Amino acid sequence: MHIVIIGGSLNAITAAAHLRRENEKIRITIIDKSSTISSATCGIPDFLQGKISDTNDLLSASPKLLHQVFNINLLLNIDVLHINPDIKLIHLNNGKKLAYDKLIFANSPLHLRPDIPGILSDNIFTLHSAEAAQRVNDYFWGMQAKNIIVLGGSRLGIQTAVAYAAHHAKVTIIEQSPQLLSYIDSEFSAQIRKILQKNSVEVITSATVNTFYSNIALLSNGLKINYDMAVIATGSHNEVRLPIKTGIKLGTTGGIIVNENMQTNLKDIFACGEIIELKNSLSGLPFRIRNASFAAQTAKIAADNALGNTTHTPLVFNNEIIEIFDYQMGVCGCTEKELQNAEIPYQTVWLDTDLEENYITPLSNIKMKILFNNSGKILGFQAIGAKGVFSRLNIIATLIQTKGNIRDLCATYFSYHPAMSRTKDSLNILGSLALAIQSGDIKTINISDLRKGDIFLNLSSKLPADCHIPCDIINIPFTKLRMQTPLLPHNQIIALFCRNGYSSYMAYCLLKAKGYGNVFLLNSPFLW
Repeated sequence: MHIVIIGGSLNAITAAAHLRRENEKIRITIIDKSSTISSATCGIPDFLQGKISDTNDLLSASPKLLHQVFNINLLLNIDVLHINPDIKLIHLNNGKKLAYDKLIFANSPLHLRPDIPGILSDNIFTLHSAEAAQRVNDYFWGMQAKNIIVLGGSRLGIQTAVAYAAHHAKVTIIEQSPQLLSYIDSEFSAQIRKILQKNSVEVITSATVNTFYSNIALLSNGLKINYDMAVIATGSHNEVRLPIKTGIKLGTTGGIIVNENMQTNLKDIFACGEIIELKNSLSGLPFRIRNASFAAQTAKIAADNALGNTTHTPLVFNNEIIEIFDYQMGVCGCTEKELQNAEIPYQTVWLDTDLEENYITPLSNIKMKILFNNSGKILGFQAIGAKGVFSRLNIIATLIQTKGNIRDLCATYFSYHPAMSRTKDSLNILGSLALAIQSGDIKTINISDLRKGDIFLNLSSKLPADCHIPCDIINIPFTKLRMQTPLLPHNQIIALFCRNGYSSYMAYCLLKAKGYGNVFLLNSPFLW
């Protein structure tokens, strides 16, 4: 059997290595039009920042290693012109033809430059490979660049901005949509924007570059930005020419449509990685992979099924984390926008709390949000904080994958250390709030639902003078609430707020026990 893999991406290497581990006798060939096999592009921002000193460290494997250790043939600097799936023949640009039994598409997406006047200037770069990253770094240090434009508020764009801000460059991110990172909800995107601006990275949204002049970029909003160099990070696009010519069906996202076995609509042709389109198991909407771990998993599944071993994907959903200076931002499952687009009913709980016991100083804050349906099924989760996000994100992902619910989240058993978690972990608290709301034991209200005549009962320290609350504010520390309860009216809506979520919950229980029927927990990203 001869299995051909088109593309030199990390997913191609993963598929090829898995094929060889499973079967020593088959013939394996990788075809790629570049001169080297793919690099670990996720590590490019670390190279730019100086955490990685040599781009060779980003290379997944050498052609020599693949041939000598795995007996994998590599055809580099070779482009595929045409595939005839009826007779299983590949036409190459060197005039040769290559027969195959099974075929796997595993190319990397293309990083294209937008059609903007002046974008082909020598001081404007893309970051599509380790070699490209080396050219960017050489220019930055060689020209002593001080003003940098990053075009695009993608993950790569943000991390590139962070890398050069760490070198004390003046960095400006320009994003055409209203927010950074389109795959998270707006309140978390706003947090990322605050963190970037706090670290001297300017962020301009809802704008594009109309023209790049030699050292000035003219924006669609009329602004002129001085720059020494610019980096294009506007996202990637699939190479669709070859799949379309071959007769492979593409989805609405531009990805190759595959089933749970990574098989395309054509017999014996598979695809994997970022170039495929799956269905999100939670929303049912078309889904493109952004997680390198999941992309590698699809490569193994494609390889298994090419060998005739039936394996398929588990639940398909997003699970991604990004580091921004000293903060982590994670998203798992669906966002509110995705659930709304899929017309799936959901409920939301926000929690802004401390990670550790309150006698630990300084305390670390984490902001979290969970989405769930009326039966308690977890639909999505987002979190941001200086630490603790990664582990909690993966706990939620495990619960989603094992079809756990918010009741399971309440009962999840955490290891304990006062400097790392509270006796009741922040996720336990989040789950308890969600369960109480889902069961109807707690009523909540959003800040936008408060009206004149309602009461905002603040149980924490004094509120900032510039915060806007559209109703009367009463400040009572929770420790004094029991004594001052008679001061509160019974015939007005009372919205309870505290900074850690615990005091407001205890106050809710107290007021309900004393006969207050119009008491609500404030459930809103207030003061984030």
